[in-house]
Amino acid sequence: CGLCVQVCPTGIDIRNGTQMECVSCTACIDACDEVMIKVDRPVGLIRYASENSIKQGFQKLLTGRVKGYTLVLFVLVAAFIALIATREDLEGTITRFPGMTYQQREAGMVSNLYNITLINKTFEPQRVDIKAMAEGMKVEIVGATEWVLEPQTKFEGRFFLVRDQSSVKIPQEKVMLQLFSEGREFDEIQTNFMAPVGVKK
Repeated sequence: CGLCVQVCPTGIDIRNGTQMECVSCTACIDACDEVMIKVDRPVGLIRYASENSIKQGFQKLLTGRVKGYTLVLFVLVAAFIALIATREDLEGTITRFPGMTYQQREAGMVSNLYNITLINKTFEPQRVDIKAMAEGMKVEIVGATEWVLEPQTKFEGRFFLVRDQSSVKIPQEKVMLQLFSEGREFDEIQTNFMAPVGVKK
């Protein structure tokens, strides 16, 4: 009847087979099925089918390609679920303040300034504390005396690491910092502490 050609938006004749201009809109399939129903003939004259399915007379559902794609999809979904299940509720990043090395203080003390970025992935407010594991080193928070993260937010702050210069053994010391939330440690971050080597009196 030629209706499949009339409804095609690109003007191709699908009766000649799939062509490069086809945009897979399936308008020809719908038009053909409507006509076949009206003349009481089997639908599916125009359909998605492979050459093998046409020769064999039936469409095989679970082909090797379908099985492969199913396996890949299952692996991706499993990996996504594993990442969600194992992610930490809180995340912290510590970096040295750019453009600064160390600051000399009164009473023979020396300090370094750092930036900290905290992310709260929970739906509850979280209080975060920081502690230096190095002996004789203390933490001084700039501004607020404590860090409280609102639910689902990102927080940025600054703090000093301070110690007695006479106890400095090397110019650049690796320091481990512990981050706590409500008394529970959730991360350990390593950074560098820079200071001139102290002279024992």
